[in-house]
Amino acid sequence: MNIIDISIKRPITVLMVMLALVVFGIMAYMALPVSLLPDTKVPIVTIQTIYPGASPQVIEEQVSKKIEDQVFSIGELDSVTSYSLDSLSLVTVTFKDGKDENMALQEVKDKIDAIMSQLPKDIEKPSISKVDMATSSPVMNILLEGNMDATELYTLGSTVIQDQLAQVPGVGNIRTFGGVEREIRVELDRGAVFERYMPVEHVAAILASANIELPSGNIEVDNQDIPVRFKGELDSLEAIGDLDIPTGAGTFKLRQLGSIEDTHVNVRERVIFRDKDEGTRKEGALLLQVMKNPTANTVAVVDGVTKQIPRIEAGVGGGVSLKVIREDAGFIRDSVNDTLSNLILGIILTGLVLLVFLHDVRSTLILSLAMPLSIISTFLIMQVMNISVNVLSLMGLSCAVGTLVANSVVVLENIFRYKAQGLSRVEAASRGTKGVMMAVLASTLTNVAVFVPLGEWPEPWDRS
Repeated sequence: MNIIDISIKRPITVLMVMLALVVFGIMAYMALPVSLLPDTKVPIVTIQTIYPGASPQVIEEQVSKKIEDQVFSIGELDSVTSYSLDSLSLVTVTFKDGKDENMALQEVKDKIDAIMSQLPKDIEKPSISKVDMATSSPVMNILLEGNMDATELYTLGSTVIQDQLAQVPGVGNIRTFGGVEREIRVELDRGAVFERYMPVEHVAAILASANIELPSGNIEVDNQDIPVRFKGELDSLEAIGDLDIPTGAGTFKLRQLGSIEDTHVNVRERVIFRDKDEGTRKEGALLLQVMKNPTANTVAVVDGVTKQIPRIEAGVGGGVSLKVIREDAGFIRDSVNDTLSNLILGIILTGLVLLVFLHDVRSTLILSLAMPLSIISTFLIMQVMNISVNVLSLMGLSCAVGTLVANSVVVLENIFRYKAQGLSRVEAASRGTKGVMMAVLASTLTNVAVFVPLGEWPEPWDRS
């Protein structure tokens, strides 16, 4: 007894199997991540190196070229592009399609570590990262406002609020733009510097060494091991001014050699929020951009951050407001729901068309039920294959529904032909299905033969 006869002669068994698939399919759909488009992985690695004060020519000769020459020996390399700017070297390494991005990242890191001794000593440690399309753009933009000083608002947003938002599951990073960052500015008197033979770098080194906190060993008291720390952080302007600065003309207090001011960093970028509905324009606000993890669900991240915002506002004692000015979850929900509603509408219209042409309510009902049952069961396969619910996957289901309906019509027509010859329903269903089974299978495989290479064969021709 083959699968066709089992489906016809064991209806209860088949019904239970279908119900089980539907139940597990619904559970899988509830657990599937929702996104606008499927995650794409590109094997591109960027190397960013900062060389403070260096000109583009120096950057090119001493940094960019050495990095290029080193990474050229990596396998499956497609291209290397470098940009030498003022104090910055940016090298982009692109690999051929199919290269594992994590392996590519590790290979680039190994190559850069091997030439660190050949690079200038004054450079900062190169920042090596892979390009991830899923995390390259923020999923939320949040505007922070408050009834406080601009520097206090920046400190609150870049420390307390940023840390609390980063604790939301799925959040990868929080970027901060605008605001006014606090700065303690020490301006030395030009005459005092020249008269006392006092190098500015010498003063900067004294400030850096004085404003640190270091472990200082342990003290054993009555079999107790007590850790000791040297607390040397400067906590006031007076403490900074009281620092002793040795010069060629003797030792002086820092306040005798210049001025000390509690001010802010020069503002190079600012955030201006204009509300067209209310007709307001606000300056001095802080913009927080929420970036998600590569594997996180955009909708879940946005929902989690949205729930966290009232708790943050209450936790800081009021006086601040966090306003979501842009988020991707709403657009993703609308796009996916619109595609899903079109799929449902297509099933309904297909059923009506079949009813008009078949003139049989029972056959139309069978076909109409087969479509949603097949789609719901597919969600279980999508979960196993780690495929998200997105516009492309739902469009693929729509195409599959068309193939399902076409094959079902062919099978039903053949069953009706045997039934018109006087055979029973069971016999007509068995012989009618078996008669077109190979034709339906061949028709389905033609669709598979067209679409599978497009999705699974990244490089059909070997041009090497």
